[in-house]
Amino acid sequence: MMESSLEYNSERPRLIIPEYGRHVQKMVDYACSIEDREKRNKVARSIIEVIGNLNPQIRDVPDFTHKLWDHLFVMSDFKLDVDGSGNGVVDVVRLPSLKEMDVRDGSTKTSSSVGWIGEFHR
Repeated sequence: MMESSLEYNSERPRLIIPEYGRHVQKMVDYACSIEDREKRNKVARSIIEVIGNLNPQIRDVPDFTHKLWDHLFVMSDFKLDVDGSGNGVVDVVRLPSLKEMDVRDGSTKTSSSVGWIGEFHR
């Protein structure tokens, strides 16, 4: 009998920024695993180019490259050690999921999504 090699999204890790897709998340995970800093920086810059090409509408935003670098750091859960844009720090506030919130009104809504709010400081 032949084994199925299908991967279901429900069995995969959660996407941090789902708008970029799983392939970009896998590239970020790969970049985090590279030990050579120079190669890691090169891969990170390539990921920024891919993200920019996937979302050309973001180029209309002022300082769009900073926004892309912010997204890259968020997607890596701030584990990616690269030079980056080098012009600031991202402050992130984690928003709780509905499962984590104490809902006292009797409703039983649940969600596994976790949001974030980022603000760039120079």
